Amino acid sequence: MTERCIHEPQVSRAVIEDRWTDALRLHVSQCPDCEVAAAVAPFMTAFARTDVRRRPLPDPAMLWL
Repeated sequence: MTERCIHEPQVSRAVIEDRWTDALRLHVSQCPDCEVAAAVAPFMTAFARTDVRRRPLPDPAMLWL
């Protein structure tokens, strides 16, 4: 198993808060792990905010990311 990029938490926070720095955008464009984190974060945030009783099952491909 490979280690996560140390910037992943910052990327997730940037997506959630819509607060990006130029340096973080540049990093995401060059880091495959952070690129995926940025792509998945909106879905995961919306999923977490959904009422537990109304949560649709996510696409299995998303879970495997």
